[in-house]
Amino acid sequence: MDGCNDIKMKKSRSTFHTLFPLAGALVYAVLFLFPVAHTLMSAGFADIVKVLTTGYYIRIILFTLVQALVSTLVALLLGFPGAWLVSRFRFRGKRFFKALCSVPFVLPSILVVLGFVVFYGNSGYLNRLIMAVVNLREPPLRLLYSFKAVILAHAFYNFPVIVIVIGSFWSSCPSDGEECAALEGAGELQVFFRVTLPCIAPAVASACALVFLYCFTSFAVIMVLGGGPSMTTIEVEIFRQARVSMNTGLACALSVVSLLFSGAVLILQLRAEKLCIAFEGSSYTKESHLKKGHKAACIYLVLASLFILLPLAGIVTRSFASAASRTGGTYFSLNAYKALASDPGAISNSVITAVLASVMGTAVALSLCTFIVNNKGKHIAGTSNMLAMLPMAISSVILGLAYFILSRLFAGMPPLAILVPVHSMIILPFGVRTILPTYRTLPQSLTEDAMTQGASDIQVFFRVHVPLLRKAVANSLVFGFAISMGELNSAVLLGMSGFPTIPTQIYRLINAYNYQGACAMGTLLMAICFLAFMTDQS
Repeated sequence: MDGCNDIKMKKSRSTFHTLFPLAGALVYAVLFLFPVAHTLMSAGFADIVKVLTTGYYIRIILFTLVQALVSTLVALLLGFPGAWLVSRFRFRGKRFFKALCSVPFVLPSILVVLGFVVFYGNSGYLNRLIMAVVNLREPPLRLLYSFKAVILAHAFYNFPVIVIVIGSFWSSCPSDGEECAALEGAGELQVFFRVTLPCIAPAVASACALVFLYCFTSFAVIMVLGGGPSMTTIEVEIFRQARVSMNTGLACALSVVSLLFSGAVLILQLRAEKLCIAFEGSSYTKESHLKKGHKAACIYLVLASLFILLPLAGIVTRSFASAASRTGGTYFSLNAYKALASDPGAISNSVITAVLASVMGTAVALSLCTFIVNNKGKHIAGTSNMLAMLPMAISSVILGLAYFILSRLFAGMPPLAILVPVHSMIILPFGVRTILPTYRTLPQSLTEDAMTQGASDIQVFFRVHVPLLRKAVANSLVFGFAISMGELNSAVLLGMSGFPTIPTQIYRLINAYNYQGACAMGTLLMAICFLAFMTDQS
């Protein structure tokens, strides 16, 4: 009898651990690998040569690289002091500051654009304040629609990545080397460059690669704040070729070039991340209190917090301010919210899409994580993890292009049948990064105990693994929901005018200079995402 039970358990184990990952891999192949491969293969050799040899496209590639490098450097300069503070000091408001730094992780890029237009624009709150204080007639700060605006927006969006990634790793670095160097007479700068910096170098490389990747594939920030053709990046040119010139062949060739760069950066980021894992489990215990007299640190914390909060506060404030046609001022009004209530189509479209996409993306992520955890081979697990992270290297613009090309082959597809798969694949790598670390820490003894009591692998998965993974799965669903709610790039390229979403409506209202309406929609988007995270915390 025992022998029969062992055979049944092995069959169950073999069947479940084959079919469940296979289902996820099949969905991943159909919804991501096939559309992207079809797009890349649609790029003709002549078009690729044209992109790599024509002066116009070379300038676009160089500008894309330059703005990403400069944005990464500025984000590093802004975020590094914060990483040092949160890793080495205890101070009042530290928890609030770290929580505040997590906001841009889930902040849709269109809200970044909107916040900067409302707060830093020629008629924005900052210029109004300076003009009132100094009694000026013309706005002194003209930041928008320039290279400075792009860099500033990217820095705002990404410097918290530097703070959190480097700060978390730095706090786990042992202090023995620093103490020994100090005892030997080394100064603070010598200790930093000879001991500290080599220790945190993997985290610096990982964070910078991640920021570079985000800036390299940026779309909405460039489209709105770039200010013209001179600020064209590869992603913007893909959109222009596909939607304006209807030259999908050239758009596909540009996608190949974009993927070569972003794929190389993603490989570097994953390798740096592996080096960071070697320090997991250790903790830096000698945090010191930040002295009240440390004015520079206090000024930094206040300015960094305001840098994040003020553009978002500007969105909320502007949503209640209607322009007075006679006086030229503004007055409190709920007109924008009344307009939203009268036409809630974009809201319902976004919510339905986000719910379906987060469920699909998380389910596929869980399936792929099951395969990775149950295949301990270094090369198999590493390759699987790399494939699961691949959507991070494929920008949402390129993914939107892939589905735009396929939608012409399958005319008449309902919008949800296109948007939900696109969003679910954008969500997928975040789901894997959320679930996989927890999945790897599940005690093997629990599985063995359940199996010895006669439970099949299916029962072990749903009765043991899933309850222990509940928090990670919930986090994946919430992050996926927030990402889908704010996804603009793919929707703009797909051009679904008959199926508006909240981000596309904000984009349309900004272009129509209806900033009150755009801010009301943006405030609603922030509120929905905030409520989703509050639900997850409860």
